[in-house]
Amino acid sequence: MELGHLKIPKPEMERFNFVHDIATKLSLVYSPIVDNSEIGQNILNQLSLDKRVIALENHMIMKGNSGSRFEIKNLVMWFLWASNEFGQDVAQKNLDLFLDSEKIPVINALWVLGLELENPIQIGDWCTITPIHLMPISPESEHYQKQDFQFSVHAAPKPLAALTSIVYIKKAELEPKLGSDQNKEFWETSNRLQEIALILNSIENISCIPYFQTSYFLPNMPLGVFSGSSGGSPIHDIYGFHRTKVTETLINEMNIIYSAFQKLDPGDKARISLSLSRFSQAKRRIQMTDKILDLCIALEMLLLNDNQNHEQLSLSFRLRGSWLIGKNQESRKLTYNLLKDLYNQRSQVAHNGMFDKKIKIETLIETFPKYVQLTSEIIRSLIILPNPNWNDLLIGTTDHITDK
Repeated sequence: MELGHLKIPKPEMERFNFVHDIATKLSLVYSPIVDNSEIGQNILNQLSLDKRVIALENHMIMKGNSGSRFEIKNLVMWFLWASNEFGQDVAQKNLDLFLDSEKIPVINALWVLGLELENPIQIGDWCTITPIHLMPISPESEHYQKQDFQFSVHAAPKPLAALTSIVYIKKAELEPKLGSDQNKEFWETSNRLQEIALILNSIENISCIPYFQTSYFLPNMPLGVFSGSSGGSPIHDIYGFHRTKVTETLINEMNIIYSAFQKLDPGDKARISLSLSRFSQAKRRIQMTDKILDLCIALEMLLLNDNQNHEQLSLSFRLRGSWLIGKNQESRKLTYNLLKDLYNQRSQVAHNGMFDKKIKIETLIETFPKYVQLTSEIIRSLIILPNPNWNDLLIGTTDHITDK
């Protein structure tokens, strides 16, 4: 250690911040038991003679988005861990089920920012919003639940929930074929989880951001945390710290909205996806100028996508929006005025870099939730019933209004 002029040691800043994750810690516990204990050697010898285990040699054990070379020691470590966690009878039952099955269930998981919940919430018959405390033991669930006490002005938000779906895949391959038709259902489910995360943003209080996509074995099934881990993360310009406590009541429309989204043609789906992304970003931002710009862009993509008359944009913006979701004259008038104010504020920021000096920022902060609510209603309406005939709608010859 370097000494100063007064011969006092000068502490050095740490170059690395490394702590063993839960997978490493479990391996450090169970690896010596396999190598050096009687019980570990007995299980190793028994499994080495099992024809089902022998058949896995030189194969990759698949997990949907990844695969790892089969190592009998990893299987023995899992069996010891599972016997300790659930009892030897349960561990043996699940081991036999794993070894006897050609296909195995895995959890396709998309960790998301912005959601917080106590109990799982089902979306349709295939997707679950799962709180972090019910996710399988993994380096990710450990890291996301850690409390950070180190000072940082740029502390990153962490997921507290994941969108999950159970998918059956072929257990073993001689060579990994992650892009093959055998994994087609897994990758299709991955895309659907991304779509669910996006569509959740249509709910006014929710800002849901895909964070890390991965897969896990079921909590009590081989090879668990001893199989290694892998995954991928999208890059976002804006993360924010917006978080919503999710309840079943809050997302009771999700099945209808998701079903309608699947029926959209590719062009409409892409346009609404961009709008939802902007809408989510508006809710995550801190500066009100940025929030207003993103919110207005999200609406313009949907209300003005076919309008080439720039002089009439503001009028079309407020007329279309108010007639789209207004249920009666009073609600249309209210929506019309809100959209007019929103578009005026957007124009002030876009052209002058600031709001009208006559408008107090406190007023905008108070009104912003109303802007968010009407944007949410407009987006959901255009997912369920896309591409309205605006002329017919505005003169009252068609009914495009749905009760929300």
